Amino acid sequence: EDTYRTLTAVDSAIMVIDAAKGIESQTLKLFEVCRLRNIPIITFINKLDREVQEPLDLISEIESHLGMDAIPFSWPIGMARRFGGVFNIRENRMRVFRPGQERRQGDDEFIEGLDNPEAVGRFGEAYEKAREEVELITEAAVPFDHAEFLAGRQTPVFFGSAINNFGVQEVLDALVE
Repeated sequence: EDTYRTLTAVDSAIMVIDAAKGIESQTLKLFEVCRLRNIPIITFINKLDREVQEPLDLISEIESHLGMDAIPFSWPIGMARRFGGVFNIRENRMRVFRPGQERRQGDDEFIEGLDNPEAVGRFGEAYEKAREEVELITEAAVPFDHAEFLAGRQTPVFFGSAINNFGVQEVLDALVE
């Protein structure tokens, strides 16, 4: 009940989706409230450090269940034990995931460029698959349109692991932008 009341006063919302479960019924109900009010939504697909659904399937689920274009701003490299990080599509670089370590501001590791041989060497098939998917969505996806986002017809999509505070910085950077 409090969540519904809060949604009457927000300028935008962040929809968090469990990557293993997909869109849950309560999320769908809250989304409908946002849709009725044309509230812009940013989507964070969470728990990539566990066994989850394929990213393309999750994007498809968002588009089919919610009726809005899902525009990936980041893309996961692997999942569960093979989770290597997220590729920031707009900045053309990968943030490397280091499980179980306390991270301080500024000590993140980045690999520049989608075709960087270092990333292929370190992350193998998971990186090759992610690179193909990034190329596919970059070519096939509807481009991000700020006006469509503000009208509640597009949602920027980010991937990560909130419990590890990983992938969250990309969301915060997009909010600031």
